[in-house]
Amino acid sequence: GAAVAGAAVAGARAIAAAIRDAPLPVVALSYALTDVTEFGRRVMSEAGFSYVTGGIEHGMTAVANVARWTASHAAALSGF
Repeated sequence: GAAVAGAAVAGARAIAAAIRDAPLPVVALSYALTDVTEFGRRVMSEAGFSYVTGGIEHGMTAVANVARWTASHAAALSGF
């Protein structure tokens, strides 16, 4: 009930605050690709999560693509 919801939001707020305060970029990954329930969406919204990827496989692929793009972009800017 309400106590579970309150505890879930409080925990998610603590995680969201740690992500916001981290000195480096953080990507929140879920372990498995599953539908996010209405309750889960509400908890994430109230906690301030901007996005949680759908499964660690897809999330790590996205992180690798960002790293590859960043390296290519830096090389292009430096003329190499």
